[in-house]
Amino acid sequence: MAHRRHGLRGRQRRLERQFTKLNPNAATPDWDFSRYQAHAVVINLGTNDVGRGVSSAQFQTSYTSLLRKVRTAYPNAWIFALRTFSGRFGTETKTAVTVFGDARSSYIDTTGWLAPDDLSDSVHPNDKGHRTITDRLAPVISAKLRI
Repeated sequence: MAHRRHGLRGRQRRLERQFTKLNPNAATPDWDFSRYQAHAVVINLGTNDVGRGVSSAQFQTSYTSLLRKVRTAYPNAWIFALRTFSGRFGTETKTAVTVFGDARSSYIDTTGWLAPDDLSDSVHPNDKGHRTITDRLAPVISAKLRI
């Protein structure tokens, strides 16, 4: 499974450029997607974007664009779009997946997955929280991949 974190800071174009980079924070070459094809891609982003002035419309448009970019890079992978654990931009994430309309993409509602002691700062998961997420997400992925 491939896992890459991306924030929606800035404009939509920046997000699309970051996805293709080996290291989005440095001058590095583009990632060579032909070297490895993921079976599953998990996207969980949006937690920090409210505080960065990203509007609901910007978030949804950028998220839909990211889904298209992921599909181009990984044509056979299942794409799992997680609702942020804080719920921020949950509606926009779900709508982006619906608008994307890809049969191998799923919106995962994470409501209630984490308890207060699973979070490091009331928003971001701590080590225990990441184990909880793994325990909840692994069966979802396994069912889709039939493994």
